[in-house]
Amino acid sequence: MFGYVLLAFILYFIFRLIVGFVLPLWRTTKNVRENINNIKKQSTAPVVNTNSDTEEKIKVFTEKAGDYIDFEEVKE
Repeated sequence: MFGYVLLAFILYFIFRLIVGFVLPLWRTTKNVRENINNIKKQSTAPVVNTNSDTEEKIKVFTEKAGDYIDFEEVKE
């Protein structure tokens, strides 16, 4: 009789270990692997380049770069 009770406790603790630790760890590992695979797929996908907007910003910046403002030193 004592052997059955001890076996039941051991099986209960093994079940708790699997449900409380191993199963969530497995799920988390699976989700992380899927996320890494998605990131790899996105990084290998062709990148759409929108240079028109950045070229306009560079053009405006270079036009303003020609302006020079003369500052005077302030003597106290």
